[in-house]
Amino acid sequence: MSVSAARAERVRWADTAKGLCILLVVLWHVVAKQYLRLEWPEGLRIPGVWGTLCELLLPLRMPLFFTISGMFALGAVHRPWRISARSRVAKFLYLYVVWLLIHTALLSLAPDFPTDRATSPLGLLEQLTITPSNLWYLYALALYFVIAKVTWRLPRFVVLGAAFALSVAAASELVPVPGNRAGLLQNLVFFLLGLYFRQYVERLAEGVNWPRFALATGVYGGLLVVMVVTGTQDVPGVWPVVCVAAAAFGVTGSAMLARWDRIATPLIGIGRRTLPIYVIHMPLLALLDLALARPLSALAATPFGLPLALLEPILMTALIAWICLTLHRGLEATRLSRFLLDLPGGAKPAQARPAATPVAATPEPAATPAGVGAHHAAPHPAAYANTARPAGGVPTAQAATWPTVTEQAAASLPVTQWPTRNGATWNPDPAATHHYHPQCHRQDAHTGHPPQVPPTQPGHPASSPSSGYQNPDAQATLPYEAYLSALPPSGPRPGAPTAQPYPAQHGPSTPAAPHHGPDATGHRVWPSSPGGHESTSQPSSGPWFDPPRAAQGTSWAPGTADGHAADTAALGHRDPSEAEWPWARDPDRTWPMRPSRRPNDPRS
Repeated sequence: MSVSAARAERVRWADTAKGLCILLVVLWHVVAKQYLRLEWPEGLRIPGVWGTLCELLLPLRMPLFFTISGMFALGAVHRPWRISARSRVAKFLYLYVVWLLIHTALLSLAPDFPTDRATSPLGLLEQLTITPSNLWYLYALALYFVIAKVTWRLPRFVVLGAAFALSVAAASELVPVPGNRAGLLQNLVFFLLGLYFRQYVERLAEGVNWPRFALATGVYGGLLVVMVVTGTQDVPGVWPVVCVAAAAFGVTGSAMLARWDRIATPLIGIGRRTLPIYVIHMPLLALLDLALARPLSALAATPFGLPLALLEPILMTALIAWICLTLHRGLEATRLSRFLLDLPGGAKPAQARPAATPVAATPEPAATPAGVGAHHAAPHPAAYANTARPAGGVPTAQAATWPTVTEQAAASLPVTQWPTRNGATWNPDPAATHHYHPQCHRQDAHTGHPPQVPPTQPGHPASSPSSGYQNPDAQATLPYEAYLSALPPSGPRPGAPTAQPYPAQHGPSTPAAPHHGPDATGHRVWPSSPGGHESTSQPSSGPWFDPPRAAQGTSWAPGTADGHAADTAALGHRDPSEAEWPWARDPDRTWPMRPSRRPNDPRS
């Protein structure tokens, strides 16, 4: 699995868990504050079952929520205060204050609704400071982040030990916990667990399978049953331990649910929009209870009371979640979400850049291509009169140019090319320091170093009107037929030894010194065989390029394995020993380290 796929998988299970947690929060408030307050017939036990089920899920909802919140706060803890304080502290405090005022105003319309509310300025101040309202999750996120960042450099076991002791004291009511202060004190340890052990939580989610999920379910279920049966939830340390097991069960269960798209897709959509559901659902539930309490109580006394008792918590939870998400879309459409769901002033408006005034391009002298100056003198300015550019391109002043030499400028260039016309004679200069090698006409594929063009030799005829370095990607200045007319004639050279197939029996040969220049008699010495022997070629009036010749008694000669006489195969003359060759006979395939194309071939 790639890194991006693994990261998407982690976000997928985390969003699934968040969507499940926020629905459980709404379900708990529906059952505790609205469902159980309806007038149900005596003897109907279904409302009691719903109440017990929601109480058993108390160790799961908020501990799992804060564990995931701590995981995603790890990056912000490492950032400077000036960056992380706005998004992790100021934003949540701002939202808490704004929605606390909205809740206070809306809940005053339903005075009988059982929830914490401020009825005086002193009560409002208390909810703003030490005893948060039912929006305490926002207050806790800001407070927990400050604690985590301040204590980040302290030993982890010290910070976790203090947070666990605080959770034990709050769960056992060893300290006063009015209102929602108990939840504020109990869940700091889970935020720090997600922050410190994020990699282990992710590893648990990624490696989940049915046996591990069954083990987590068994541990959580067993501890929960023991706690309920023995009534030890108030014993110090029991409740936090059960909550840890519940968080592990929630991580594995969410990872399993994320594998089923039909279940995970709606939960992921809800999990990515938990904030509007959290801040809107409580006053919405109060208003729905105010409007539907009497009709639902009357319906409970009818034969429809049993289906109503079974389905009313689920239907009310789904209705509230749908209304919250619909209101969220309306807030986004009216852009009120920038003030009600986010800290305003976060994104600075993009400043329009002034339009650039077009400036006429001034011609500049063309730069010499890298590496050309190492082998050529500075060309005449007239050599850059016509610049090579891609087909259809428009020349600009800043475009890098390659020289396309005209006939007038070619005469002034100090470097000329080797003869390319038929009838040129080979008369090398013994004093010349440069020697020809077939690879010196090839561009280095690795370094991009330009080829070395041999200097003018005495007795050589004038070259065609083209010289200097030619960009292989530039447009050809001559038609393709003109290049073909300058090629040496194909086929065996007159007077050349008869070609023998390779491999063949090597006869005796006279070793010579490894020298590739002219010998004392003025004859050119060429490599003759793979064995490293040399042979001397006689001057002739053939083409300027003398292909290597084989010495007497050797098998390597033009037309065998170097690719220079591929026309033999083209004419249908099959070599009887061709089946024994270690490689296929291909015109583009050459004997090792030997070029298959002529040096003046425009395809080179």
